[in-house]
Amino acid sequence: MELLKSAASVALEAVPAVLAAIGLLIAWLGLRTWRRQLEGHAEYDLARRVLRTTFHIRDEVAAVRAAHMTGQEKFIAVMETGEGDVKMVQTPLGYGVAMYARIRRLQDHYNDLAVVGIEAEVLWNEEIRDSIANLRSLCSELAKASQQHVEDYRIEAKAEEDKKDRATRRALVKEHALNRRIAISTTPQTGEDEFGMKVQAAVTDIQESMKRYLGKPS
Repeated sequence: MELLKSAASVALEAVPAVLAAIGLLIAWLGLRTWRRQLEGHAEYDLARRVLRTTFHIRDEVAAVRAAHMTGQEKFIAVMETGEGDVKMVQTPLGYGVAMYARIRRLQDHYNDLAVVGIEAEVLWNEEIRDSIANLRSLCSELAKASQQHVEDYRIEAKAEEDKKDRATRRALVKEHALNRRIAISTTPQTGEDEFGMKVQAAVTDIQESMKRYLGKPS
């Protein structure tokens, strides 16, 4: 009997320690689950921001490359400079101001992609870096070609104004063809010209990389 009492006493003394150990285990498991949930939310949120910025860039690239430019678009761009004159609207200068306004809008999203790209690299290491760098490189190429296209447009307009012979003007158009192919979409309805397809491939690459993180957040 005494032996049973002694065993019971030892068992009762051990209960608090066991309960404490169980409590620690539950707390550890809870903390682990909480951390996993936080990580899941962080990845989900960042993936959404990466995709949102990527799609903004896709749309702005299409806007920059749109062949058609309305008089209203040129008028608004010229007036927004604060130094514009209505007479500028129908001149190569008005076209250039409007084209630069398009590029600035693309630049805003280009900068946003740089920010989320750094966050993505921190969270996912180098997994997404090359895809984002590829899209940003295409944006830089487009901006450069568009700026040169504005200058080409001015030169061609000046040649026409000076009544240069047709052969001279045709030579200028041929010389400027490469910049024009990048700066202006040759298939505005589908965007499936060479440069447009490069941009779409870069967007799709990022989209595919983000799919795994876009299930319901944990």
